[in-house]
Amino acid sequence: MRPMSSKEAAEIRRRAAILKILGHPVRLQILSLLQKHKSSSNIKGEVCVSRLIELLGSSISQPAVSQHIARMSRSKILLRRRSGRNIFISYDIDTKITPHIWIGDLV
Repeated sequence: MRPMSSKEAAEIRRRAAILKILGHPVRLQILSLLQKHKSSSNIKGEVCVSRLIELLGSSISQPAVSQHIARMSRSKILLRRRSGRNIFISYDIDTKITPHIWIGDLV
């Protein structure tokens, strides 16, 4: 087995950071809702944040949802777009959130 290059090590750290962020149940629920919305209603998979808050129900407050979205956006898992007073979010396909494939790469 050859030693890991600095580029490979950086990729491992990036993947670990994404997995850490996705380790929160609310964040996984947000991604799940975005995926369902994408496959059922619109090609871009965008959801208005106010609609997302409705879909999540009363179990989580609007400020908490906003904080989760902000954290995922800073990590480039989600994309945000403003249109007037509305903010739309979608997940970034280029992030390639595929942990099962990532783990296979490591073995």
